[in-house]
Amino acid sequence: MHCFNRVLVVMTVLSFAASSQAALVAHWNLDETTQGVYAANSTATPANAFLMADQTDEGFNDWRPTVNHPGVIGTSYHFGTGKTGEEDHIGSHLRCRAADGDGVDDFYGVTGTTNRTYAIWIKYDADVDPEWASRTDYSLMSHGGGGAPASPEPANKWTMRIEHQGDYAGALRLQTQHGRNTSDNYVTGSTILTDGQWHHAVVTMNGTDLTDNVFLYADGALEVESAESDNAPINTGTNVKLNINLDPYTHRFFPGWMDDAAIWDEALTSGEVAVLHDAAVSAHDYDASSFDLLRLAHADQQNVTIAGTEWLYSAEVDTSEGAGLNSLGQFVFDASAGTGMAVPEPGTLVSLLVGGLLAAVYVLRRRR
Repeated sequence: MHCFNRVLVVMTVLSFAASSQAALVAHWNLDETTQGVYAANSTATPANAFLMADQTDEGFNDWRPTVNHPGVIGTSYHFGTGKTGEEDHIGSHLRCRAADGDGVDDFYGVTGTTNRTYAIWIKYDADVDPEWASRTDYSLMSHGGGGAPASPEPANKWTMRIEHQGDYAGALRLQTQHGRNTSDNYVTGSTILTDGQWHHAVVTMNGTDLTDNVFLYADGALEVESAESDNAPINTGTNVKLNINLDPYTHRFFPGWMDDAAIWDEALTSGEVAVLHDAAVSAHDYDASSFDLLRLAHADQQNVTIAGTEWLYSAEVDTSEGAGLNSLGQFVFDASAGTGMAVPEPGTLVSLLVGGLLAAVYVLRRRR
């Protein structure tokens, strides 16, 4: 009787589901290629955005179509001039509101004292409505309360906008004061974002102290604050729904292109903001949702495959260039600890599999 050594090889494919702790609550790719009614939200949160009007309707005097412009990731939206003769120059914009059709839901952004991150790509268009270009208090994303609160009530408006005066007109600004009075409760950055180039604007909040817990980022880097005002605890209200490219309190809009708007209900770290920026401008061309898959995999110390590219969690990435995409094509999240996500070099995965199989064969043969 002949005895044959039998080798049992078990191939296991591990698939990691998205974490239930995922904090990306809304993401608009703004990649629609035809003039539509809605800008699709790509997350599970019911946060559809309603396009208020095509610029060719209701007296709008824009000359560019809204959709299908080149963007940072895919295509982008263009927002143009307001109605002829309208004092506040209300431009084309996106607003979340109910009763405007199937699939449209109320969405108030992140409210109360919850930590948050708001991110968007913008490109200023100097050819839009140039006669009021001196007014640069353009709104990017806004929601919250209405009517100025009496001290010591908390500020409960949340407006991510552009600074409109002083040496840093054109820089990013976060405003929490109500009404038309913008003299209180704001933080302003220093990088000018209205030079006609694509810029990534991010605001994070980690705590309710405006001057200590709100951070501004431009193009992946933490901003040097050029100005801040009286501080008030932040407690964002719920009586004004989210608007993209409109401040409903003053009706100011951003004239130009917007791309890849996203909201998290937690504060991204400075390293994560750097990766979010680099993921978009890298050869991987990742939007906020793809970035979030990298971020969650890193947090869980797991591998992940995104758009056919396999990323391995690593505790030994090159941290000499800091957080973000390094020259080796690795995304570095925690530069101080040396952890990040790395694409395996050609042959690495094959070598690992072959090595594992040989080890399994050896163990099985030894056990006979």
